[in-house]
Amino acid sequence: MNSKARREIIYEDFEPTCNWVREQESDTLVLLLSGFRREEMKAQVTSNHILKVSGEEKKKDKTSVARRFYKEFSVPREADINQIVAKFEDGKLYIKLPKTMTTKKKKQVWKLMIVGFIVALVMLVLVIWTGFRSNAMQHYSSPLGTSSSDIQELFVDV
Repeated sequence: MNSKARREIIYEDFEPTCNWVREQESDTLVLLLSGFRREEMKAQVTSNHILKVSGEEKKKDKTSVARRFYKEFSVPREADINQIVAKFEDGKLYIKLPKTMTTKKKKQVWKLMIVGFIVALVMLVLVIWTGFRSNAMQHYSSPLGTSSSDIQELFVDV
């Protein structure tokens, strides 16, 4: 029998403070984890767009209580799960979720479609207005009884 009694580690579960930073190119999840070291944390993303973040303090002395956490987040559908990166700095874990190019391009395509529609609408209005004006000029007759085509000929002959 072993004379040394094994001490079990006592854990305190906690929920870290977190915040989302939303930007056009990417979203970043920031977790406040002061007291932790990089090697004590794990961040994984699943194929069904779930981000799993966990951590467990490694205590050298078995007398103190160690902290641990586990948290799941839904990854936005527009995020490129193959490009997600994590960085731990100054007690903060930054998990950057870049948006797919198709999301950015969709916004650009919509803008171009709206601009194209406006240009086409303006051109249509100009064509209709010019046609209306031209048609009105053909039916115009002067007080002297000459038609618009006679007026045009007069300008040529002068």
